[in-house]
Amino acid sequence: MPTQQQRITGAHLRVQREHLGLARTQLAAIWNMNPGTLAAWEDGRDPTPYNLGDRLDELLKTTDEHLKTLAHKHNPGDTILTYRTDADYHQHNPAGPYTASWHRSLCARLLTQIPNLTIQFQQCTNSNRPKPGHQNT
Repeated sequence: MPTQQQRITGAHLRVQREHLGLARTQLAAIWNMNPGTLAAWEDGRDPTPYNLGDRLDELLKTTDEHLKTLAHKHNPGDTILTYRTDADYHQHNPAGPYTASWHRSLCARLLTQIPNLTIQFQQCTNSNRPKPGHQNT
């Protein structure tokens, strides 16, 4: 008889989402779901689905694969480019899996593996830059 998978907690989901550098709305968009549902799970108002741990593991696996690729491409002293906004990210990575904040988080993790990297923002020409005082993603 198959054993029933344990549910992950809302706290587990939130910690992992934040580790990935994703806002609730961003993760909800990636998973094609309502952000309110995600908020209810994280806040403990509703139980998480049993398969949510698997979905989260896939997201973490994809992120780790991107991290390994970046780590193999770069050496101490190299410069790696990241993105200020999602528009910048998708301009240079049309098939990119996630968001600019996810990529910046990936770069931060890369710094723990290759401490002497320089991180700079990619210069984008057709970006919709937010006005001062508005949050960049």
